[in-house]
Amino acid sequence: MCGGGTFRGRDPERAVVVVVPPAAHRPRRASGQSSRDPGVGGTGERTPVRSGGLDVLCLPEVRTTRSQQLVTVASTTGRPRETADAMMQRLVLLAGLCGAFVSLPRPSRTASLRRAAVAEPQAAAPQTLPYHFREQWYAVGFVADLPSSVNDAPAAYSVFDEPIVLWHDGIALRAAADRCPHRLAALSEGGVEPDGSLRCFYHGWSFDGSGECTAMPQLPKGKAIPRAACVRPYALEVREGIVFIWCADGLPTKDPPASPDDLDANAGDFDVYDFVVELPYDHSYLVENLADPAHIPISHDRTPGGGKRENAEAYVMEVDEATSDGFRGRFRPESKPADSEKSWQDLIFEAPGIVRYRGTPIENFVFGGALHCMPLGVGRSRLLFRTYYSSRGGIPRVARWILALKPTWARHLNSCKILEQDIKLVTSQEDHLARSDSTFADEKLLTLPSSDAYVLAYRKWLDRVGHGMPHHVGWTSSTAPRGETTHVSRPGHRSDTSRFERHVRHSKTSKAASRRAEGVRRAGAIAFVGLAATASLWPPQYRVAASTAALLSAATSAAANKACGA
Repeated sequence: MCGGGTFRGRDPERAVVVVVPPAAHRPRRASGQSSRDPGVGGTGERTPVRSGGLDVLCLPEVRTTRSQQLVTVASTTGRPRETADAMMQRLVLLAGLCGAFVSLPRPSRTASLRRAAVAEPQAAAPQTLPYHFREQWYAVGFVADLPSSVNDAPAAYSVFDEPIVLWHDGIALRAAADRCPHRLAALSEGGVEPDGSLRCFYHGWSFDGSGECTAMPQLPKGKAIPRAACVRPYALEVREGIVFIWCADGLPTKDPPASPDDLDANAGDFDVYDFVVELPYDHSYLVENLADPAHIPISHDRTPGGGKRENAEAYVMEVDEATSDGFRGRFRPESKPADSEKSWQDLIFEAPGIVRYRGTPIENFVFGGALHCMPLGVGRSRLLFRTYYSSRGGIPRVARWILALKPTWARHLNSCKILEQDIKLVTSQEDHLARSDSTFADEKLLTLPSSDAYVLAYRKWLDRVGHGMPHHVGWTSSTAPRGETTHVSRPGHRSDTSRFERHVRHSKTSKAASRRAEGVRRAGAIAFVGLAATASLWPPQYRVAASTAALLSAATSAAANKACGA
């Protein structure tokens, strides 16, 4: 069995020099004003150098990196000076006083070697938490959407850009590294043999559920299959109808995550709605988006499942201390009474990327949501969206009948619409940070405790566990790839991928509905062309009916085309 910026700034020897009037002609300081001016985050002391009756003040050259800001000062004394922002303020003031800027010769190399690098005062780094991304369960998909027999094609997946293939061997679902050890071809492009082995369609090598190679057509007769001809298997478990993969070697050290209402033990007590979609941005932005109830009435105005913009308001948000496993809190709209349990909802973030909502149980009614945000790779994520509510009590029986009449694929279309309303907003965030090579903290964002408490809690959690991830985007730290961005207005941007690619091909229910809709679309198109072409041949009393039928056929074709996800 197989186991498993560089800173490019200005000339470092360059100094900007301001000519200051002699001390006798400068305005006096106001009473109580210190001769030291710390500026913005600095404590440097200004000591002009005498030069021909004028005081000469050398300003610094600024160098920045992503982890800290360094200020390099060139002066005749070689002493550390104040920060760039404070000196720029002086520059403007002094220009008004003397109205003159001059350039002095660049300092000698000896002087430049004596420059001091002064670190800006920064907040203390957050204490790290023990974490390793491999020692987590990752939600691959819903059981209903994954291969269920040897007749189903293998499915491709990934975790932080590590490719994984899933297939059914006739007994159970299997998972392995999606790379053939022969020439690295993707095994997910292959097929499943009747005996349940996964066959590579490049040279025909086959592998069983443990990762061992079982067939090698090119092997000379009498030769044994090399032991190295194997693929890495992954531990896999099913919990509450969701398939989870364990990415570390060896046996899992903990159970897969489950909802607080245990949908396995109480399956008959809840009505469950499942939806899967892939999104063109990092999974951390997906978590941030889903842990942000304040954006719903704005971004999803008058969308079923959304809200109304005029109803947007502040929230009271409470959050507990974070651990390696995540954090939890509760919130309520500010307009609702604090002493009523009905006003509050629980919000739980669970590593590696699960956002759970749960309303306070009222009599026999319970409502919950489990939103699994999985990291496919750089700029790619998958959402397994689940909501559930008590099948007894809480919702009138007539309302339940109406919900039951709406087919699942139609509900999926509405869920697609909601996620699509956010795509360009979220990708614009990610694109900005990629272009600017900064962090959220560097941007000095104006966050509100009444709307952004969980967003801040999550990003700061990433600051503390990011050391154990291939890449992360925290609040004050980031190891995400930089500079690889395509602006939202550019044609062919990642946010322009079709609904079919994002959702339909990953959902068996929507895929089957899409095939039916495609049949209706073709029939409608053929009927329209036939009726339109022969309308003039019909008797006058039937021409109106024929034209109407042609228009209805065209409308049916268009509606079916939209339902297909095109």
